[in-house]
Amino acid sequence: MTRFKLLLFVLLILGSFTMPSGNATPNEEIQLAIKLEAQSDVYVQHRQYAMAEPLRKQALAIREKLMDGPNDIRLVGWLRQLADLYEKQGKFLMAQPLYKRALAILEKDCTTGNDPDNWNDVAASASKLANLYYKHDQHADAEPLYKHALDILDKNGTYEACKVDVLCNLGGLYYKQGKYAQAEPLLKRLCAYEDQPMPATVNDPKCRPYMAEGLRNLAATYSKLGKTADAEVLYKRILKMDETWLGDSLALSTDLDNYASLLRKTQRVAEASKLEARARDIRARVSKI
Repeated sequence: MTRFKLLLFVLLILGSFTMPSGNATPNEEIQLAIKLEAQSDVYVQHRQYAMAEPLRKQALAIREKLMDGPNDIRLVGWLRQLADLYEKQGKFLMAQPLYKRALAILEKDCTTGNDPDNWNDVAASASKLANLYYKHDQHADAEPLYKHALDILDKNGTYEACKVDVLCNLGGLYYKQGKYAQAEPLLKRLCAYEDQPMPATVNDPKCRPYMAEGLRNLAATYSKLGKTADAEVLYKRILKMDETWLGDSLALSTDLDNYASLLRKTQRVAEASKLEARARDIRARVSKI
């Protein structure tokens, strides 16, 4: 019996699928919600998202009925879990209203003074919704959410890892739109984290993808703005990061090609050719693995 089947068997034995009667007490209904969520978690762990979805929806419906109205702060986690599940299945239109509702509840809770120290969570929720819009090229919807999240983090927040995410994505959004003058200061702020002794530095594995992407976008932005010397400094940093974190990889070969392209623009053909040859060699070796 596989571990997945064993977990489901245990849940069945524990009575997870037993529905309460029509006159169930609130405690019995909460216990049912907990069991449904446990079942859902098992399916999610094994990427059986379609099986997890109805269980998670039923559990949320139970909790909504028992809470103090639809804007109860305790619902936020459950709303986001269902939204995450929809997102994993590519159900963008179903995830979006749940993320928006969770954000609205959190923001209201902060602004009414119930939990003024919860601004980090508001910023993280705004960033999460913005990421969803960004992923689907809805830049006009993503931009104000990123700006709102960054404003919160600059004024009240201490969630530096979230700030790294926001700076990277908002800067990247402006870069994709060709708004290089707006992208540059955000990406420069992001890259400055590399030298700061805080949890969300370049040394944190969770932040590494954002740092690397931010450096690439800033280097490309400098290139577009004609700041080739600044771009070259960054490409050298990017290659060092690739070599340290990834070794010979497709990412390293791509960055070598990008650096070579910059060198060709400045008529440094011999140097560019060496980088391109190295990139071809890495791609050939990586493709055999």
